Amino acid sequence: MKRGVIALLLLFAAGFVCAQTRGDTIIYIPMPIGGTATEQSYFKENFEMETMAAGYVTTENPSEADYVLKLEVKPNMVMYDDGTEEQAPPDEPQNILELRLLQAADDSEVVMFNFPFTEVEEMYEYNLYLLYQAMANVPLTKLTSQVDPDHWRNKWLYLRGSLDYNISNYQADVGDSNNWQSEDGEGKDALRPENARSTTPMIGATLGLEYQFLNWMSVEGDLKFVFGDPEEPTLVPTAGLDLKFPIKPSRHFMLEPYVGVDIPMFTGTTVKNVPTFVALGGGFQFGVKGGNMGAFFVDTEFMYTLGTVSTQTSYRKADWERWVLGFGIGYKLGFFNRNKDPE
Repeated sequence: MKRGVIALLLLFAAGFVCAQTRGDTIIYIPMPIGGTATEQSYFKENFEMETMAAGYVTTENPSEADYVLKLEVKPNMVMYDDGTEEQAPPDEPQNILELRLLQAADDSEVVMFNFPFTEVEEMYEYNLYLLYQAMANVPLTKLTSQVDPDHWRNKWLYLRGSLDYNISNYQADVGDSNNWQSEDGEGKDALRPENARSTTPMIGATLGLEYQFLNWMSVEGDLKFVFGDPEEPTLVPTAGLDLKFPIKPSRHFMLEPYVGVDIPMFTGTTVKNVPTFVALGGGFQFGVKGGNMGAFFVDTEFMYTLGTVSTQTSYRKADWERWVLGFGIGYKLGFFNRNKDPE
């Protein structure tokens, strides 16, 4: 009967706590005080094991904890009417386990209660119940939206989406008539200064996946949709790979300078004899907290295409040097909290 009641209590407590975000709550359990060395080791190891089994995160560093669970073993003392105290009779529990749950930020007490026992073996079937009884007093807001203000920028993966404004600039080498001439070979109209440059500002978009493998370094793969062609406004899908260096000076924003490589894939009908274009450059991303899951950001980058882009129309052919200046605004959604590297 006793085991059945305890099982029901555990199921009820588990249902309540599982509805919350236990994986975002970090618990520090110091070595218990009082009792024998055997009792101290038993309660520390067992409560740490039960805490992890219940889905919480434990730490040996109190500065990382959200809550501290303090345990103390005391003798079970009986006070009589005349004010005297003595050990409880042999037919009653001889010890008291005191549990105190504290908020780590200010050491304020959330809950405190006692549980009687005589031998530690008796406690195997009660420890998980006692843990749930303590954690049921944690405010729901702590376990959901206010767990750790740094989780938004410490995820393993980020899915990025942005709208971009790209300025694609093409500059022709007008000094080389072999690379810049009209179809009849004379090149008179083609050599005019106004025909030697093509600048195409257009709206674009970027989808990407970022992997933050260190607290200060991440890698991001992108698929960019850039419009721009020296002869016609056509789509230039671009695959990009960036190495980023997150800087986190405040809990409310972070800075991410980066270097990168792009491979543009021209789809326009005027681009001829296309080699494997590679663009090198870098940029800077500024992100602000957008909830516990991610960040809103603005992004600026500059990419310079190695080699030349060759075009040919019905009236001229030319080789162009190309660079792209991009501005983006978007949101990146994070998945899977990661443990921060030691500061």
